[in-house]
Amino acid sequence: MKKIKENRSLESFARRMDILIFIAHAGKAITIRELCDFASEVNQHTARACLKDLMDAGYLKRESIWTYVPTDKAKQLFGVAA
Repeated sequence: MKKIKENRSLESFARRMDILIFIAHAGKAITIRELCDFASEVNQHTARACLKDLMDAGYLKRESIWTYVPTDKAKQLFGVAA
């Protein structure tokens, strides 16, 4: 049981890192649809949950109702020009 929980935690972390890396290097604001197209195993509900977690942690911010961009904190983490 504990091993399954650890695997889910690792998968959850990896999914959020993949999303963060994608958005940090995109060079433009990203929509949930674009995110789901990039990560085919991520549905809109999961994408929203991941985006919320990344916003709460200070790595993403909403540019508009539909789009998300990396914060300076995320850009610095991945060496992306601000």
